[in-house]
Amino acid sequence: MEKFVYFITNHWILTTLWIGCVIIFLINEFLQSRLTAKSVTPEKAVQLINHQYAIVLDIRSDSAFAEGHILGSEHLPKQHLEKKIKNLQKHLEKPIIIVCNLGQDSSKFATELQQKGFVQAVILKGGIQAWKTTGLPLVKS
Repeated sequence: MEKFVYFITNHWILTTLWIGCVIIFLINEFLQSRLTAKSVTPEKAVQLINHQYAIVLDIRSDSAFAEGHILGSEHLPKQHLEKKIKNLQKHLEKPIIIVCNLGQDSSKFATELQQKGFVQAVILKGGIQAWKTTGLPLVKS
């Protein structure tokens, strides 16, 4: 313990820098956890759909949606969110699952929905590719 105190007193600049780095790291982690939407696995998404009547929003392109989508999902490309937000107001209390191709594009979309009052907006972890990998069915239109 004496060596520790000796080090801190003789190397106060290094100690201060280390403490500063730890604080910045903790602040960053806190902000990331607050700003990043929660994700659900395909299995959990099925449970939400079946038991809590979750709404599935597919934000992929028109062609990707036509190639295959989750049964009952609503197609809502990212650029049309502001126009169609009023249609979603009736689903304010329901879980909303946002689906993209790989699960990376939907986080910002889910965060926007959460800021607009959709507190149960989540993303499908791994996107439609994870859905396919799990062996769950897709519907083509």
